Amino acid sequence: MRKRNDLSEILYEVLINTHRGCVAEVAMEAGMAERTVYDYCQSNRANPPVTIFVAGYLVTKDPRLERLITPAGYKLIPADIACPATSDYERELGDVEMAVSGLRREVRQARDDDGVIDKRELVDIQRRCNEVREQLAEVEALAAMEAKGMRVVKS
Repeated sequence: MRKRNDLSEILYEVLINTHRGCVAEVAMEAGMAERTVYDYCQSNRANPPVTIFVAGYLVTKDPRLERLITPAGYKLIPADIACPATSDYERELGDVEMAVSGLRREVRQARDDDGVIDKRELVDIQRRCNEVREQLAEVEALAAMEAKGMRVVKS
């Protein structure tokens, strides 16, 4: 077994230590096998998906998971009492487009210098790729929460 990463550590603490016996329900809610949930908790799989955190929150209502899936300054409320959907998707997708644009610019600049990407330029490109992944994860989280009957609203 690998050393647990921070996200796996939180999953382990919430799903295994604090809310014992909830893994089967979380797995069902997330649409994955129970063994898969255990693997994410024990870092046997890298990068747990957002869906496992949303499912974990819906089953346990644990505030640690809520903080992970809710952007700062927002709160989760059931969709049936939330106001109509806002332009959150447009804003989040705009953030994705800006991150991709920054990545495109970074790659072009690296290639324009001498036609070869060096180690320093690779680090910059990897940083931009991480920004794109983060922005995509926010869109995925928004969709996952809405699919589970939750909406994110500004608090």
